[in-house]
Amino acid sequence: MPVRKAMPLGATLRWMVGANPTPEQNPEQGEGGKVIPLTHHEILKLVAPFSRDGRRVDLAATDRQARTLVFQLVEHESVGLAGLTLTETLTLENPKADQFRLVRTLAHPSGLKARLEVEGTTVEGVYRQLTKVAPAQQFMRVDGVLAALDYRVRRVARRRLQGGEIWPMRFAGGEAVVAGRRLTLDARQVEGLPAKLVLEKSPAGEVTLPADLLAVRGRAWRPLQATDSGWKSTIKLAHREPERSEDAENKFAQTISHLVAIFSRPPEDFHARFLRRRWQVVFRRSLPVQGVLGILALVPVLYLLGLGREEPLPLWTTGIPPVLLLAVFWSWSREVPVLEIPPPPRPLNLPAWIRDTDA
Repeated sequence: MPVRKAMPLGATLRWMVGANPTPEQNPEQGEGGKVIPLTHHEILKLVAPFSRDGRRVDLAATDRQARTLVFQLVEHESVGLAGLTLTETLTLENPKADQFRLVRTLAHPSGLKARLEVEGTTVEGVYRQLTKVAPAQQFMRVDGVLAALDYRVRRVARRRLQGGEIWPMRFAGGEAVVAGRRLTLDARQVEGLPAKLVLEKSPAGEVTLPADLLAVRGRAWRPLQATDSGWKSTIKLAHREPERSEDAENKFAQTISHLVAIFSRPPEDFHARFLRRRWQVVFRRSLPVQGVLGILALVPVLYLLGLGREEPLPLWTTGIPPVLLLAVFWSWSREVPVLEIPPPPRPLNLPAWIRDTDA
């Protein structure tokens, strides 16, 4: 009969107060904190809800050591009104005894991929929530451009009087190909922070895009910054859910529509069409510099106000400039303000939005 090792005193006390379960309740953790691979019995138990719907495990792709199950591919034909053809990949992760993450990836022949991630405490619960989201919900068309949408569904426990658990679905991002350029939005940031936007270079040959290409759309869109693979930017979103999720999805669609409208017309039309908005972008970009210069100009003003006075100015007046400087940084939507003097807008010297590599 094997001798059971005694638990350390600290672990025993945590177990007594219910801070963490006993080793028998944590089958995924072995001695030394090592992850125990999935056993055949565990796999049969995990796949039971899926088997009832005819799904089969792909044992060759399954990673038992990482406690991740991969199911066989499923082909979807004539999805939605557009009649899309999609290939579904389904994976189930079980890193802890009461933690399950079910991920569905829908791949379109164009290369677009839509991802749905469901997290919960039971395998039945995450699978039930995944089946509630039809594949057609993760694709949309904006001005003729197909876009793939990512969502996250997480279980939120509430008191029984409040209706028990809920499973809110949040928009996590998306991707689309506009005029040969892949556009990607990542909205999986902390609430209050802007979403990340990436516009990749066109494989057909790229030109230098104007920095205010997206910023002329509105105050929420920041100027483009050049990278090795293309350009990046951010979009300001609502700070709290569920407004943040709805705002992100709407602004992603607006960004696609904006790029379609721009790339469908010659580059020389951009300056004349958005001249007023381009000057507004210049003004907004210069606001941090204007604020800093205004604060610096306030220092000699306070000094001059103190001249000729019998009594000096109160000591609290010396704290006005630094407080105003902090207010400038704090008010910039939780982004680090860029101190720059933006150049004035000029007409674009581009023959086309895509470089002719054959010329």
